Amino acid sequence: MTLGEDYWRILVDVNEVYAKEKQECDLTLEKLSYYTDEILHALQEYHCDECGSGLLETEDLGEGAAATFKCRACGTETHYDDIVNDAVNEFYADDAYSAQKDGGETPVVDCPLCGFGTYIVHEGICVSCCGSATHECVRCGCNIPPEELSDGDICGYCAHMWEKVMAE
Repeated sequence: MTLGEDYWRILVDVNEVYAKEKQECDLTLEKLSYYTDEILHALQEYHCDECGSGLLETEDLGEGAAATFKCRACGTETHYDDIVNDAVNEFYADDAYSAQKDGGETPVVDCPLCGFGTYIVHEGICVSCCGSATHECVRCGCNIPPEELSDGDICGYCAHMWEKVMAE
C-alpha cells in the first residue's frame, strides 16, 4: 500500500465509525414522541452549537418536549426548549431562503400563541407550544398568509378594512 492508500483507509474507517455513532444517536431520538415528525427530522439533522457535531442523543423516554439532549462528541447538554428553535430553523433554512429568493410561503414563522419562531406552516403546528393558528379568515373565508398568522383570525385585508371603518 502507498501512503495515499493508507490515509484513504483511515478516512474510510473514521467515516464508518461516525456513521455507526450517528445511527445509534438517531435511534435514541426516535424513542421519543413529538408533536410532529418534522421535529424528529430536524433534531436528527441538528449540529451542536459548541462543536458542530451531528451526534445528538437522549437518554429520556416519552415526550420529546420534556427531554434533555446531549452531544455525544463534546458532552454539551441542552433541553428541548433551548434547542428546538435552532433545530427547526436550521432544518428549514434552504426552504426559507428559496421562499425569500423565488417567492413562496415561508416554512417557519413566529407562533401566534407563544411568540417563538417555531410555527411550521405546512404542519399547522408550533413545535414549541403545540399551538395551532387559524389559517382561514373568519370574516372573508380566504387563506391567511403565513406572515399574517400572528395577527389573529382575520387576514391582513380584513384587518386593514376594519381599521379604516373604525377610524371613520
